[in-house]
Amino acid sequence: AGLTLDVRVAPDLPEAMLDARMIRQILVNLLSNAVKFTETGGVSLSVTHTAGALDFVVTDTGIGMNNIVLAKLGGRWSDTHKQGVRGAGGAGLGLSLAYDLARQHGGVLKLDSVKGEGTTACLTVPVRDKKAVAPISHAPQSDIQSQLDRVNAFRQERAQKVA
Repeated sequence: AGLTLDVRVAPDLPEAMLDARMIRQILVNLLSNAVKFTETGGVSLSVTHTAGALDFVVTDTGIGMNNIVLAKLGGRWSDTHKQGVRGAGGAGLGLSLAYDLARQHGGVLKLDSVKGEGTTACLTVPVRDKKAVAPISHAPQSDIQSQLDRVNAFRQERAQKVA
């Protein structure tokens, strides 16, 4: 797309129990939207740690949104989706999914935008100590792999306690 991508990850991030698939899906949705609605300039991703949380911030220099559109975001089937600057369309479900996954992870997704100047999306998720008794997973019950991961983590913890 001819855009620049700037990625900055703080060097002092703590180890934390996160659902990597959820975080990855949220970031893919946010970055995809940033590219879809940015004709020139760039997209950036930064990851920092503040006050018991990780902040993932995606910023673009795209077409931006007004406050009316921003207020409608997050609901399923909102009428806010439109074609991107390169003609790529969508069903408008990417941000809805991102909002839902952020909530399931105990976090929050906030968007700030100015029409004609770009958008900033900030995903804040709480840091859960890696030494917690049981990993917290907010994956759907039908996600068999997630359930197996939790069982294996529990077994490993019990084996360490016995040893």
